Amino acid sequence: ICCQLSVSDHTPIPTLTRVPDFNPMYVGETVNLKCEVNLSSGWKYQWYKNGIEQQTTKETNSIKLSLSDRGKYQCRAARGEIISTEFSEEIKQDVLGNQPKPLMTQVPDVKMVYTGESVSFECKVQLSSGWRYQWSKDGKQLPNNNISRFNIRHATSLNNGTYECSAMRDKTMYNTSHKIPVPSLKSVTPWLDVFPGESVKLSCAMAGGADWTFSWFKDKQPVLPHPTTSFDVGAATLSISSASASHGGQYSCLGKLKSRPSVTSTSKIPVPSLKSVTPWLDVFPGESVKLSCAMAGGADWTFSWFKDKQPVLPHSTTSFDVGAATLSIRSASASHGGQYSCLGKLKSRPSVTSTSSPELTLSVYGEDLFFLHMLNAKPRVTLMQNPIHNVMHTEESVSFSCHINVSSGWEYLWLKDRTLLPESGKNHTIESVETKNTGSYQCQAKRGRGAVFSSDQSPAVRLDVKGKIL
Repeated sequence: ICCQLSVSDHTPIPTLTRVPDFNPMYVGETVNLKCEVNLSSGWKYQWYKNGIEQQTTKETNSIKLSLSDRGKYQCRAARGEIISTEFSEEIKQDVLGNQPKPLMTQVPDVKMVYTGESVSFECKVQLSSGWRYQWSKDGKQLPNNNISRFNIRHATSLNNGTYECSAMRDKTMYNTSHKIPVPSLKSVTPWLDVFPGESVKLSCAMAGGADWTFSWFKDKQPVLPHPTTSFDVGAATLSISSASASHGGQYSCLGKLKSRPSVTSTSKIPVPSLKSVTPWLDVFPGESVKLSCAMAGGADWTFSWFKDKQPVLPHSTTSFDVGAATLSIRSASASHGGQYSCLGKLKSRPSVTSTSSPELTLSVYGEDLFFLHMLNAKPRVTLMQNPIHNVMHTEESVSFSCHINVSSGWEYLWLKDRTLLPESGKNHTIESVETKNTGSYQCQAKRGRGAVFSSDQSPAVRLDVKGKIL
């Protein structure tokens, strides 16, 4: 016996595969369709698209895709003049003409990232699959490729910049990037040398769409709305209604996509500004005190307070407003004296905490000061008369002065025979005395608004006025 003959009882069905197995694909990409018969050999292949036979007879049909290549593909195999296989199963290939645009998002979606915070960017192509990603910052490629998410932990000022992502499939395929174009700044007004009182309009535009908002700068400082400066919707146009010398300078603009801003600014957390709302920081027992804490660049902050580095908590005499921006002491005592400071936290991102503000020293006078009354610790005022005569004559001049040698911010009250006089100020002068000016004079000091703090009345000075000696 020289040979063995095998006869199959059915016609083979070829297997059709696609590499890469992506659907849809894009114009310019290459797809390889392969037709295989696992039985015997010597096959030639016939290719069909939408039921119409194609010219190629190769086992692998390699197609650089155009829009006309979309359709349903099948194959079958033939050998000799008679034997032909069944048709393979169909593979549908969709071809899209527009290049895909990656969608870039930022978490958290905030304009400003502070040092120490974490921020994450994600890049996605919504259609099809098999994408690999590349990241770049300010045009320079970053090392962690092929992943859809780019993370920054513990941001520093070195992370400032414009971030881009690119999506690609296979080595031979194009990639596509989501980049930020450069805004075009133009003068709507035909001239840029203007006279005081003239109006000026500048426009900022971005090629490729209207989904942008704009920020404006003069000499690198932000331009804000003002009685003479306004913006249209989206700030695409800056209008100066009446120019003055202060409007001169170098103008620039930048654009941000409304739906996906990708310019990240990393800033140091600002230091709180601690101020005394009360004009003086040396107070007497019973006086009220207000301190304020503020953060430059926004109102989205809450504050914590410290005295001598220990937390200040609400108390019967100590309270805070909403967000604790103001610390109020209703009635000061010796225990309130000390070094005060505050720090801020972002409401929306509690992990962002500032350093402490510079300290303010609050002094509360106590009973150890020899010039304070032992019982109520109020300052003592001294009333002085010039000239020092108990008896004066009509038409002579006399002046009284009120002295308090501690702290500041005092206003003065004057009394004659315990009746309040209309005069105010530190001095009370009578240019030409009359007999009706006879009486006992006193003065008193006060300060504060709302909760007024007053000294005791000074010791009385007696003035007797007699008729002029002829």
